[in-house]
Amino acid sequence: MPVSGIETGKKKGEIMGKKKRKGTCGGCGNSPRVLTEIDSGQWVCVTCLREIRGPQRPKHLATPKQITRLRNEGLNVPDDLPKTEYLRLCEKLEAIHRKTYVNHRSANLAGVSHNNRDGTNRQKIIARCSSGEILALKHEENNPVDPNAIAVFRQNGEQVGYLSREDSADVHKNYKLGWQHIAVINKILDDGVRGHWLGVGLSLVYAHQTVDVTIFQKHVADLSKKFREADRER
Repeated sequence: MPVSGIETGKKKGEIMGKKKRKGTCGGCGNSPRVLTEIDSGQWVCVTCLREIRGPQRPKHLATPKQITRLRNEGLNVPDDLPKTEYLRLCEKLEAIHRKTYVNHRSANLAGVSHNNRDGTNRQKIIARCSSGEILALKHEENNPVDPNAIAVFRQNGEQVGYLSREDSADVHKNYKLGWQHIAVINKILDDGVRGHWLGVGLSLVYAHQTVDVTIFQKHVADLSKKFREADRER
């Protein structure tokens, strides 16, 4: 039975339920009671507040929002789906998504002004690079400066530098989680001022090791082609 003088049927999120005070309940009229303010401005006791909110969903069931998420993924799940089953299905969906997910992001190349250990000059090496070129990444676990250091190489083995400290830490962490990375030059940075260093703009392509290799390769190839064409148009 609805509580007299109080609008019922409100959703839980529509009830303020934060401010509290002692006094006479605006619903049942009992006093003294610990009261909670609702959206209408009335102050009601715990008993009336429970009636306004209606029956609560059992904690062992997935929430309506979680049910909707699974249905949007194409799964036919019941309204009373247990939360444990929801978590299992989420893990299954994540594994499926990882097998097809490939993406890329921008990254910074550091150390371009230094020479390599074999004496080769990185600036001269970068001058021979071009947009769209695919670069390999290698973790230098014995690097004395940064244990997460990720060295960046051309396909012929020439080193052009390192990923920035922040990018190296991110890539190294993801390696441990089963993700693979490769770099593509998106632009050779040159302000045209004599004596200034050449730089390299990178795009890091990343995918989980379970991804179909053809999907990964196609993404890299399409990105490389895009950067080569953009360079010709400049």
